[in-house]
Amino acid sequence: MSETTTRDVEAVGTFAAIARALTESLELPEVLRRIASEVLELTQAQGVSIVMPKGELGEFVVHESPPPHSRIPVGYTFRPNPGLPEMLAGRRRPLVILDLHASPLIPDDIKAQIEARDLIVVPLRVNGELLGALIIAFNELPEQMPWDPALLRAVGDQAAVAIRNARLYEAARHAADKLVQSEQLSAMGKVVARIAHQLNNPLTTARLLTESLELEPLPAGAHEQVRALGREIERAGMVVHDLLIFARKGAREFIPVSIAELARGAVVDHRRRLAAAGVEIELRVDEAVPFVRGDARALPQVLVNLFDNAAHALAALDGERRVVVTVAATPGPGDRSVVIEVEDNGPGIPADARERIFEPFFTTKPVGEGTGLGLSIAKEIVEVHGGTLEAGESPLGGAAFRITLPALAEDAAGAARAPAPAAAPDADAVRASAGRATRVLVIDDEVELQRALRRVLGYLGCEVTVALDGDRGFEYARGGRFDLVLCDIRVPGLNGRELYERLLDEAPAAARAVAFMTGDSVSDEVRTFLAATGRPVLPKPFGRVQLQELLAASRVREA
Repeated sequence: MSETTTRDVEAVGTFAAIARALTESLELPEVLRRIASEVLELTQAQGVSIVMPKGELGEFVVHESPPPHSRIPVGYTFRPNPGLPEMLAGRRRPLVILDLHASPLIPDDIKAQIEARDLIVVPLRVNGELLGALIIAFNELPEQMPWDPALLRAVGDQAAVAIRNARLYEAARHAADKLVQSEQLSAMGKVVARIAHQLNNPLTTARLLTESLELEPLPAGAHEQVRALGREIERAGMVVHDLLIFARKGAREFIPVSIAELARGAVVDHRRRLAAAGVEIELRVDEAVPFVRGDARALPQVLVNLFDNAAHALAALDGERRVVVTVAATPGPGDRSVVIEVEDNGPGIPADARERIFEPFFTTKPVGEGTGLGLSIAKEIVEVHGGTLEAGESPLGGAAFRITLPALAEDAAGAARAPAPAAAPDADAVRASAGRATRVLVIDDEVELQRALRRVLGYLGCEVTVALDGDRGFEYARGGRFDLVLCDIRVPGLNGRELYERLLDEAPAAARAVAFMTGDSVSDEVRTFLAATGRPVLPKPFGRVQLQELLAASRVREA
């Protein structure tokens, strides 16, 4: 068989192998590996690599070479020298580079890691789009190549088609996965609504009883512990609320928020807890950071989730364990952003987890130690605020999470600062503000919650009547003269909606006294109904301050 015939047979074999790659696998990494392997066998080169664009950088996505193999790791990124991408995009013939170490086209960091001398760079183009480049490395390129240069161009064209098809398949699979996930989350939303209702009732009970203890004459130091307990109960309530937001994509209440103060509060609240785990947390705040428009209850949860994530990553670390929180603003007069960075000196994010770290239910923690929702919820909250949450590597050696939020214009922030939290009055002030006893009907099927409401409402100067189901509650409301009818949406018998609609027909005055309690304030059905009634709503878990504000509003209406 002649040398020419042999080359033709080898070329046909290479084309056939790449064609098999197209039909046997549409997984992009496998397609890339097989292309590089077949080209290496065809050319008998020292090594074959495929480089693909990654933003403004180039990335080595595959290597094939005999021992000692390439010194450049897969995943290595570099900044191409100016002109090379344009040169490849505008040509179809392979680019031959003799003595790459003297060529201005090859970046210095690549030269330092390549032992070969000569390169053939084959553009991977399809329909005018440059997908990447096939890099064939030789210790010394023979003066007369044992194959037709046009062959490499044809191989490059076919390889580009294989890569494009694998990318299309990958995109289609990703879209299908997202659709399945969306359907799963929709079903989960219904389950979560029921779970949230069951969790929010005991959380409301615990919060009310804890806040009622603040009115008692307790031993020195006990009040601070009670307040700390209240903050933890409120945080547990936010976790349930954020789970509902995640499952239902609900709306939030946005006000001007000081990120500097928010970060300070989050660090203060969790410094002791982190210290107990041997973690030192440091806060660096630029005091000139502008306000953002956001949910003042949800944004701290993002930081809490990131703190918890860092603490878990640092748990197995011997020696110093550090978390550094930095709050700053991007420079410039227009379109400014507020940037929050949470960094640690732990082991960092595993390479195989970086692409999936924000996916729902994905976790690197052992079974039983994580739900896989913490970072997903954090990302969801940030994106609802028009911002971004990105993960990367920290100069400290561990993981770095970067939150970027759009800054609020100075005039808007100055016109409407976030209101200060309502102060909890002492027992004497509460009783003095009540005047005559306010008559309150509580309709809820949770006995312990009823007891907690009776206790707190008693402190607030109310006479309380209770009903465990909607039917009895309707009879009480229709026949009595109550200043406030506090009714849960989900009660046995007549539910909150049915009770309200019957009161509208049979006792309109009693309907005007209704206020609703709900542990599912983000479902579309519940939100639509509540908005249509125009009645006050207490989302569970609520506390004493929210009850007092509701009572004050009812007394204003009565006056």
